[in-house]
Amino acid sequence: MKIRNRLTFNYTVIVAIILFIVLSSIYYFASLYRKLDFYEHVKERALVAATIYLEADELAQQAYEKYRVKYRETLPEEIIQVYDKDNKNAFVAKSSAITFSPEVINEIRQKKEVKFSIGKRQVVGIFYIDNQGDFVIIASAVDVSGYDKIFSLGIIMILAYFISLIIIFFSGRFFSKQALEPIQAVVKKVRKITASNLHLRVPEGNGTDEIATLAITFNNMLERLEFAFEMQKTFVSNSSHELRTPITSIIGNIEVLLSKERSIEDYKNTLINVLLEARQIDELTTDLLSLAEIDMNYAEIPSEEIRLDELLYDVKEAYNNRFPLGSDIDIKFIYLPDEPKKLIVKANRHLLLSAFLNIVKNASKFSDNKSVMISFESTDEYNIINIVDQGIGILPEDLKQIFVPFFRASNAREYQGHGLGLSLAERVFKLYSASIKVVSSIGEGSNFIIKFPTNKF
Repeated sequence: MKIRNRLTFNYTVIVAIILFIVLSSIYYFASLYRKLDFYEHVKERALVAATIYLEADELAQQAYEKYRVKYRETLPEEIIQVYDKDNKNAFVAKSSAITFSPEVINEIRQKKEVKFSIGKRQVVGIFYIDNQGDFVIIASAVDVSGYDKIFSLGIIMILAYFISLIIIFFSGRFFSKQALEPIQAVVKKVRKITASNLHLRVPEGNGTDEIATLAITFNNMLERLEFAFEMQKTFVSNSSHELRTPITSIIGNIEVLLSKERSIEDYKNTLINVLLEARQIDELTTDLLSLAEIDMNYAEIPSEEIRLDELLYDVKEAYNNRFPLGSDIDIKFIYLPDEPKKLIVKANRHLLLSAFLNIVKNASKFSDNKSVMISFESTDEYNIINIVDQGIGILPEDLKQIFVPFFRASNAREYQGHGLGLSLAERVFKLYSASIKVVSSIGEGSNFIIKFPTNKF
């Protein structure tokens, strides 16, 4: 069942139930009021009859005449019966009397007043004490007019109920259509979106209701998909180019080497070049695999508690082992907290170590192996790490793109590299809620500022 039909059906059923309860209650209380009201009229007739037939000798003429006039105003199918102390019918106000058992008459004597029904006829019995003796007066009548009114009310309510259901059904369809129109607009727009036009967006309506929230969420997803597709295109294009270059060089060197007999020195030099190119391929594929692992397996990367101050020493040791002829790495601690727990981050040690190594390696490379300073400072909000080099610096127009995969600054083309290290580092830091930014001056060097949120205990 479509949502529109389901909404219409549910809306109609709920309103139908409520309307049925309301109309039934009105009908019930109207019938109850009619019944109670008519009992009062019948009781009044019994009292008037008692006054006319039992109090005639005690009333003044004017009062008696007043009661006689009132007595003539009979109720429909009215019957008034008077029973004496022996339960004999002493008076009947109509030729066709109703026979009441002695048990009923005695019950009236005991309770002083009894109300009951015989079919549609309503009966009121009262116990009346007079100077002539004790009497039971039973008056009964049929509320013909009341029943007709209640019957007409029931017919009107039934007609109103079904007419209301028809109106409710079609109004429900109309309003459900109005409510779902924004979704239809979203669906139509989504059908037009393919891999080739991910720049399209769905209408967000008023921006405040649930459908607008759905549209905004979908647009955010499209932005991520568009970014992922663009990254994939860039990744494939650049990675194929970066891989092709060393492979082409290797093939060329080998072909030249095999074209004729060479000296042992030529073989050695060619093999050295091939080894360098192979190492570039190995380094590139390692970075590419690391990027793919971060992008695809966030939840599956194992984590552990790592102290940032200790990690910096591991970075220095790993760098010195890998690049023994590289820059000197100086570590300076500006402020350490009293609680060591504030220095802890939950992360993957290998990924964090690789991220810091990439930045330190770049700092050393672009400063021609001049010393690199790593400073650490802990505040209430952040653990701040500054990696400062004395290198060539980064042009202002290039700063916004240095974390884009395969991007290389215009003044860094003569240095060997693939443009993946900073992109890998930035994604690792983002994975663990850290931020990274760069402050740089041409010819003076760069400062990479990494901020980890302080661990709260």
